Amino acid sequence: MVFSKNGQVIDGSGQSIVILDTGIDLDHPFFGPDQNNDGISDRIAAQSDFASKPYNGNPENNDDDDASDTNGHGSHVASIAASSDPNYPGIAPGADIIVLKIFDSNNSGNFLDIEQALQWVLANYQEYNIASVNMSLSTGGNHVNPTNFGII
Repeated sequence: MVFSKNGQVIDGSGQSIVILDTGIDLDHPFFGPDQNNDGISDRIAAQSDFASKPYNGNPENNDDDDASDTNGHGSHVASIAASSDPNYPGIAPGADIIVLKIFDSNNSGNFLDIEQALQWVLANYQEYNIASVNMSLSTGGNHVNPTNFGII
């Protein structure tokens, strides 16, 4: 979806959208071509995996720079925000995408992962010209006690 104001096209170009979720399908055509053939769509400006589960032999649990989505939710959210597909455009099809994986394929995560990802945003917002951050969060937990937040 592209908007126009006073003849100026507003499509997110020159700005970045951050998605905190289950990751992203790194080479999906909705997120632009992969002209350098590195397996990552060129509009994905940065990615990191903050999901802090013990490794236990499962590569998905490793904290690293690979924000591959094995669940699909993060890819879906990113496509709503920034798909550049002409038939299914996102709200900002010209924006770069930053993916900070905070949930694993079972939608498990914790508040410390979210905090670390948001600290990354604060440290990098100028470099990437971050315009928005999307966090699709839910929990059924009891958060009256501060220890439930993982901060004490």
